[in-house]
Amino acid sequence: LMSNTETDITLPAGSANKSHTKSWQRFLLNLIPHVEKRVQSVPRHKAIGYGRSLGNLAFRFAKKARDTAFKNLRFVYGDALTEAERDRIVREVFQHFCIMAIDFLRGPLLKSPDDLNALILSVEGWEENIEPLLREKRGIVICTAHFGNWEMLGRYIVSRGVPLTVVVRNPEDESFSAWAKRMREGAGFTVSAKGESAKRLLTVLKRGEALGILPDQSSADVFIPFFGIPTGTATGPALLAGRSNAGLIPCWCFADPAHDYRYRIIFEPLIPIVETGNKQADLAVVMTVVNTRLEARIRETPEQWLWLHDRWKGTFQKHNRERLPEGLDLSTLWERFR
Repeated sequence: LMSNTETDITLPAGSANKSHTKSWQRFLLNLIPHVEKRVQSVPRHKAIGYGRSLGNLAFRFAKKARDTAFKNLRFVYGDALTEAERDRIVREVFQHFCIMAIDFLRGPLLKSPDDLNALILSVEGWEENIEPLLREKRGIVICTAHFGNWEMLGRYIVSRGVPLTVVVRNPEDESFSAWAKRMREGAGFTVSAKGESAKRLLTVLKRGEALGILPDQSSADVFIPFFGIPTGTATGPALLAGRSNAGLIPCWCFADPAHDYRYRIIFEPLIPIVETGNKQADLAVVMTVVNTRLEARIRETPEQWLWLHDRWKGTFQKHNRERLPEGLDLSTLWERFR
């Protein structure tokens, strides 16, 4: 199947990782009321300044996440980026996601559509790609990513009168999870935990509503190209769209630093569902289109994607080897990755 059968990643024990994550989330939960009060009491441009400063601190002290981001950029871009360019991108990634977190904490200040619209610079593709599905009363799979500000994207969809259920991975700490759920429900979303019944999600789509999914984190459903690398990718968006006759729409909401970090929202054309009778191959074809479209957006604005996530770890784990393309030179790929 591949040239080096000994290649593998030795990962830390899952329970240890979960314990560390839970402790970190509890720390954040205790910190949030103080930060929330501060960022809600000042103009947004000052709050953004706080977010940028927090991002600089996180870049300095969050070594594990920083190292993962550098590793991912080297793996994907190789020598196409200089060390200085990688350093700039990773620093701006930390800044971006801290600014996004600040806007999340300021969410309760968005009390009317006008408040929200003041943060939106432009919207592309709603009339062409969303409204036809609404007129047909078809469900919509909102296929986005940990890119830009997906929370703001959800707020915008709800503000247009479209009911939205979002699929989320529950945080390890139950109290932190409950807080995040309250914040999202306050924005008008219905929250569904990852792993809940597919029947419930299909019901949402068959009612003609929208379902938000972010399939850009590690999964072993299929291994398909992403930045030219066989990458474990979730097939849920394609599967649910196919079973419900919903439209599968890639959507993005990215910040524009040149315009006060206001947002540009893009609803891309529908991705056709492929049905040849080979279920797994059909899902792979559809999700390859999703990956291709996401990759194009990331290449345009790399500092707004979550490079901090270990996206390619599954490619090198022994239990996934039979899922990888036949003839893959895994040893050469591993030399780039490690």
